Amino acid sequence: MIDQVRTLIVNEMKRRLTVAFPNITIYEGGGSVWGEWTRVLPCFHVYEMTADVKGSDTANRGTYRTVLPVQVEYITKLNNRTLLFTEGRSKLFSLQQAIELDRRFGQNAGTQTPGQELVVSYHMTANEIVEVIPNVVDVAVLYDFIFIEKFYGY
Repeated sequence: MIDQVRTLIVNEMKRRLTVAFPNITIYEGGGSVWGEWTRVLPCFHVYEMTADVKGSDTANRGTYRTVLPVQVEYITKLNNRTLLFTEGRSKLFSLQQAIELDRRFGQNAGTQTPGQELVVSYHMTANEIVEVIPNVVDVAVLYDFIFIEKFYGY
């Protein structure tokens, strides 16, 4: 089930980005954006940080609490290089508004037919605004998604 929840979280993340930023390419996986992103800007890079997944026991027998970090990078050209952080903060705010639609990261949030809630909670743990090459800004956010999984050993 853990792969299913992860898949649903990433699919919902991509759906929210697509709704807020139509016609922007979304790359997935570790490093998949590098080597291609300079040709197609703006773009997003969604990276499940599976090496950093943490699990812990919960009070209920047969379940555990999982924390899945997901990094999203918004890479785009700067309109004015001297306003790197002004433009970056504006893009960061737009990115937060696209992702943070509800408290439990429900499927199809913001539509007339919302789906199941995917997580117990989620929150941004870090963000970064950096000029990766001249006149190109990378606005990165890191979210921790916390959800309950069944332990199949019972």
